Amino acid sequence: MAYKADEVKVGLVIVVSLLILAGFIVSILGLQIGRPTDSYTTALRFAGGIEPGTPVRFGGMQVGRVAAVNVLETDNTRIQLTMSIDKDTPVKADSEVFINTIGFLGDYYLEISTGSQDKPLLPPGSEIKGRELPSLYDMIARAQSAIEKVDATLVILNDKVLTEDVAALRERIQVVTEKMAQLLADVDTVFDQENRENIRQTLLQVRMLVQENREDVHATVANLRTASERMQSLAASLDSIVGENREDIESLIHEIQTMAGQMQSAAEEIDRLVAENADGITTTVQNLRITSENARDFSETISDEPWRLIWRTRQPEKKPIEDPDVTEHAQ
Repeated sequence: MAYKADEVKVGLVIVVSLLILAGFIVSILGLQIGRPTDSYTTALRFAGGIEPGTPVRFGGMQVGRVAAVNVLETDNTRIQLTMSIDKDTPVKADSEVFINTIGFLGDYYLEISTGSQDKPLLPPGSEIKGRELPSLYDMIARAQSAIEKVDATLVILNDKVLTEDVAALRERIQVVTEKMAQLLADVDTVFDQENRENIRQTLLQVRMLVQENREDVHATVANLRTASERMQSLAASLDSIVGENREDIESLIHEIQTMAGQMQSAAEEIDRLVAENADGITTTVQNLRITSENARDFSETISDEPWRLIWRTRQPEKKPIEDPDVTEHAQ
């Protein structure tokens, strides 16, 4: 049976359209035909927005799709998600699965965390630990609960403040108002007509005093400026002198220090000599005392009997005067 040319053309168009439609379906669903994949599972208590075909990302990079969503047989409070991901995806033993969105209002997808570098790879078919994240509705509910608690606290605070503290606050305001009124009255008293006239006279006198002594003030300021310049010049000269004679000054200081050390050594030597010759010095002092007493007796004798200088008379022998200090020292 021969086909007409139009029928052949229509058939070709239909086949091409089906192939293009299949390509679009594969592209939209993200089906990976002919690529090796591994299967992993996870379990969550809430899986809103997750259905077969939902993208699976590893560190933000799409690596597969959700293959199945069903209730976990061993725990009917959790939802089991079966994922088909690329075979070379390095899922670690501490990796976690959680629901995420692309943007604030984007589509939901499953995110697999990359885990730690030192952890081993998780074998295919294993269960990846699921991490429960609060959904938008949970956050809204928590926020509403917090707002209700804040409202209740504000009501309690308002009741206490309005019933107990209003009277005290009113009294404080009244006291402050009275003090402000008293302060304003004092200010009015200070700046009354008489005081204003006195202040005006004082300002006039100050102005006249400044005008009368303006030349003296200028001269004083000029003298102070000149004295300041001379002091700066003197300081510069002293700095220059000290800088030029620094070595001589240091040498003089060194000589003074050396002389002081020598004087200290001499004083120590004198102290040592005095300590060593203390007994001899005491004897010498005692002899000088006896000699002074003999000289005094001789002078008295000459004064009373001057002829003894030319006429010698025999006098009885005198015993030497015993000095108690010498005797005690000799003993």
